Amino acid sequence: MNVVVVNTQACYNMNFYLMSQRDDPGDVLKWLNATLADLEAKGEAAMLMAHHPPGDTDCLYQWAVRFRAILDRY
Repeated sequence: MNVVVVNTQACYNMNFYLMSQRDDPGDVLKWLNATLADLEAKGEAAMLMAHHPPGDTDCLYQWAVRFRAILDRY
């Protein structure tokens, strides 16, 4: 079992430094997708951990939708 920790600070709507990078600050979603694809290719499983819950009002909606799409895929 692998533990994958996602920096959901990238979606926190009170982090005003992120407003200039609303798409995928720090390439967190790109990294998550690549990490889960690699684990899937190896036949391994992962448990995800995060701080700000995507889908909560504190998380930017667009980021949360993309995050959820990645989770639905894997």
